Amino acid sequence: MRTLGIGGMFGKPARRRAEREALATASAALIKARKPAGVDPSPPPLNGDLQKDPTASAPAPFGSIPTTRPIGTAGTKGTAMTTKDFPTLAVLSVTSGRLVTRPADGGGRNGIGQLYEVLGWMTGDRPFTHQLVRFRKKCRPWILRWHPAIAEADEEIIRRCEEGGKGAVAGVQGDMLERFGETITLRKIPREMTV
Repeated sequence: MRTLGIGGMFGKPARRRAEREALATASAALIKARKPAGVDPSPPPLNGDLQKDPTASAPAPFGSIPTTRPIGTAGTKGTAMTTKDFPTLAVLSVTSGRLVTRPADGGGRNGIGQLYEVLGWMTGDRPFTHQLVRFRKKCRPWILRWHPAIAEADEEIIRRCEEGGKGAVAGVQGDMLERFGETITLRKIPREMTV
C-alpha cells in the first residue's frame, strides 16, 4: 500500500488554491495598473478622417513620428491601400447575392475566388465559406453608398436570374459589363465598422 506524504492528496488542492489566489491577485493588480484613475475609457474623438492619439500631450517636434493615423489602417502591413479595382461581376455578386462571376483564368471554375478576394480586402479579414453571408451583409451597404447605381442593377440581376436559366446569367454578365465596365473601384471598410 502506498502512503501519502506532505505533498500528497491533502497538500495538492491547498497548493493549487493558493496558486490560483496569487494569480488572481496579480491579475487584478495588473488590470488596475493598466487603468489609472481619472482616465476616460471612451474612444478618442474623431477629427475628419484622422483619429487623434489620446496619449499625445503636445505637438510632436519636427522629424518625430506623427501622432495620427488614417482610420481603417490599424493592423495592415506595408502601406495602407485605400482603393482597389475589382472585377465588376465579383462586386455585383456581393451586392446582389447571385453568383454572376466569370472564371478569371478562363477555366472551368465559376470565379468564386474573386468574391472571397473582394470581401476579404474590404474587411481586412479572410472569410471562410460559412461566413460569406455575414461578410456580404457587412460590405453591401458600403458598396451601395459608394456606387448607388448598383442598387438598381441588383434588382435587375435578381429578376433576370430567377426568370431564366444558364443563358440568363450569360446575358446578365454581358449587360452589366457593358453598363459598368470591366472593374469597379472599392474602398476598405473602416476597421471600427468591421468588428
